[in-house]
Amino acid sequence: MNIKKIVISIIGVFLCLGIALGLTLNHISTDELHITDVNDVLMTAETNWYLDLEEAFDSGKDYGFDFVIVDNNDNVMMTSSEGLNEKLQEAIKKQDTIVDIDIDRKTVGKLIIYNNTQNQIQEVKNKILLCLLVSFIILIGITASYMIYLNQRIIKPFHKLNRFAGNVAAGNLDIPLDMDRGNVLGAFTQSFDIMREELMKARESERKANESKKELVVSLSHDIKTPLASIKVIAELMAVQATEVRQQEKLNTIWKKADQIELLTTNLFNSTLEELSELKVVPTEEESNVLRDMIDGADHNHKVKAFIIPDCIILCDKIRMQQVLDNIISNSYKYAETQIEITLELKDGFLQIHIHDDGDGVSEEEILFVMRKYYRGKNGEGKTGSGIGLYVSKYFMEKMEGELVPENTVKGFLITIFLKLA
Repeated sequence: MNIKKIVISIIGVFLCLGIALGLTLNHISTDELHITDVNDVLMTAETNWYLDLEEAFDSGKDYGFDFVIVDNNDNVMMTSSEGLNEKLQEAIKKQDTIVDIDIDRKTVGKLIIYNNTQNQIQEVKNKILLCLLVSFIILIGITASYMIYLNQRIIKPFHKLNRFAGNVAAGNLDIPLDMDRGNVLGAFTQSFDIMREELMKARESERKANESKKELVVSLSHDIKTPLASIKVIAELMAVQATEVRQQEKLNTIWKKADQIELLTTNLFNSTLEELSELKVVPTEEESNVLRDMIDGADHNHKVKAFIIPDCIILCDKIRMQQVLDNIISNSYKYAETQIEITLELKDGFLQIHIHDDGDGVSEEEILFVMRKYYRGKNGEGKTGSGIGLYVSKYFMEKMEGELVPENTVKGFLITIFLKLA
């Protein structure tokens, strides 16, 4: 259904109404009284006036009109049918035709011929009213159909489009624009849904680009920290061995600048890790011997004692595992400043790595909080750090289906890493 069809339907209804009215008006009786029929009734009445008029007119002849015969005293002598005007004054008021009945040149009564024009007019009025009523009902039906059509094809799709725009504005790009193919908005709504898909693709591309940038920053931060640690160690060692004050000052400057760079790199790394869920952790099957290179890479001060690694296959992400070991060993350097003992054992489906130092550890009240984000214990006063290292390490181990458990010992602090066996 469209507007053209609606207009044609309405024109058709009015045309039918005009035809019906024309036919109704055309059926109004316009027959005139035939003088021969009137004379026939008059002659019969005159001939049988003193006889039985009812019997005289009981021949079944149709004169084409109704009539009443009354005498001079307005007494009814005969009537062709019931319900006619039987009084002379009433007949005059109704504009009935009145003819004198004469016998021997003397008027003895009146022939009243009934005028049914009013009944015909009323009948025409009734028919016209019926036509108007039927036409009005049809128009109401057409209007109702058109309103339903507008609601289904225009109003509802527009409301859907309005809700869709609200979802797009709110960033809910996963909700498609559900439209019927027959809606009048047609390609316009399809263009909106294409726009939604393109926005969703653009947002996904932006997310991947940001993720790649963060991954790059994390990787570069880690790669920079390792040689920086070596530069600091060498500069510190050379400063101790230098004999000239000028050389010592220059080497101390090198150590301070390297320390500043390391601090900036650490801050950059930590700020990048604000949203841990965006960091990929992809555990793969690795031989346990890869841990030796990781531990050696983290132990730039050479404080880790000799250790033995049992042969097995573990599940780990090499990059994230290196970051875990870097955090734990660097914390031991910072807070314990003692030799580090590492032991490894196979137990309960895990390769357990025990990293132990001889420092003061942390208080029993703080042991439950050391792996919370940004938490720093009392032993961290006066030392650089952000309190995020163990928090990040714990997250990485959980993603590798492992665990990280800190605890105080009789002498020192112990962290146990649980690596799942493949």
